[in-house]
Amino acid sequence: MASRIFVYGTLKRGEWNHHLMTNKDNGYAALISEGRLVRPYPVVIMAVEGKKYGYSPRLLPEMPPDKPENIVNGELYEVDSNMLAVLDELETHPIRYKRLQTQCILTGTPSDKFPELAKGSTVDCEVYFYNQVKPEHYLLPFISNFKSADVAD
Repeated sequence: MASRIFVYGTLKRGEWNHHLMTNKDNGYAALISEGRLVRPYPVVIMAVEGKKYGYSPRLLPEMPPDKPENIVNGELYEVDSNMLAVLDELETHPIRYKRLQTQCILTGTPSDKFPELAKGSTVDCEVYFYNQVKPEHYLLPFISNFKSADVAD
């Protein structure tokens, strides 16, 4: 059974974990379209010790009422259960990240593999929310479109 996963960080095309999505040994993953989450959420950059890259984007589960809305841009993929298991392992679901239902709006023209969808369609999907949130995380700057090239080590 296929799942639709919205990615906003290191799994996007051109980012360091995208190779997991393209490795056929991990299962099936097909890009549907670029998109954005319907609801605003904060994405913050947090330091990560002991990893190749010293930082990671984290999607926090709630938008603080006293902060300006943050639109999260990313990519929507269809994945099979094998790929979903690989992504769950990467994200340490449900411990470090928790995969939850949400919706996204397609901002690009969907792949021909998905003729039932059009630019502007609202699509049910799942996304990995950071599951070890502390109040101070909401004090970090929010970003809308993660690109590792924009982040200084």
